[in-house]
Amino acid sequence: MVLSIFPPHERGKGIGAQTTSVRSGEQWGPGFSQACIAILPWQALFLLLTVPIVIAFIAGYFILDEQMLVNNRQIPMNHSIG
Repeated sequence: MVLSIFPPHERGKGIGAQTTSVRSGEQWGPGFSQACIAILPWQALFLLLTVPIVIAFIAGYFILDEQMLVNNRQIPMNHSIG
């Protein structure tokens, strides 16, 4: 999906942003979870994570253009295997 949203000359920026987000989640997720479980019951962790997920879906709905998601790329035949 990252490759279909960003134009070819900005794909590095998109992949970098996605990689940074994933790595930040891997780094901060366990500590955040432990802190929440130490203070709140473990079920509250699911409610706390619901808020940013809903915000991300709403933001994606309004920010992403439907034309950006249409994959119009052609496979270059001179680079394909076989």
